[in-house]
Amino acid sequence: METLIELFDRRPLENILGAEMFRPRRIVYICPEFVARDAALHRRMRLLFRRRGLQAELIFFKADMYNADAVLALLRSILERYPDCAMDITGGTDDVLFAAGLLSAETSIPVFTYSRRKNCFYNIRNADFADGRPCSLQYRVEDFFLMAGGSVREGRVYTTPPNFFFSSRKTPESAEAVP
Repeated sequence: METLIELFDRRPLENILGAEMFRPRRIVYICPEFVARDAALHRRMRLLFRRRGLQAELIFFKADMYNADAVLALLRSILERYPDCAMDITGGTDDVLFAAGLLSAETSIPVFTYSRRKNCFYNIRNADFADGRPCSLQYRVEDFFLMAGGSVREGRVYTTPPNFFFSSRKTPESAEAVP
């Protein structure tokens, strides 16, 4: 597989897990417009993949995530452009998943998913490479921030809470006893 189609999901882990396990050269995200336009999120996702040793090209296609016909048309055009692709249906809205199912029914595109319960990937159709493959990836807290488009920055570290935090509240020592 040279290209992996990922169905963008609000749960960040579902947007990177298949890509990191199967390490394609190119990852195509089907995502809502606000994600397709978010250059900062794109940079952070590229950074995350680079830090984890994956030098994949990331491509973001905007889609109306609640219009199965429009998503199906987009998926068809992606498959025509990248015939070497597979599709991870772990994430996505119901309409996007429905469109992915329609594409799978009319083509031989490999389709797989990940089971959080069993912590392994499954072949849905024509994806023998994924069938029963356990997920052995481990992540740090910083990785999860990057997955979500955030970052961890160095800054102040408090060993005790700063006084300004409690200045407008009563602390247990100064609270009046309730009869």
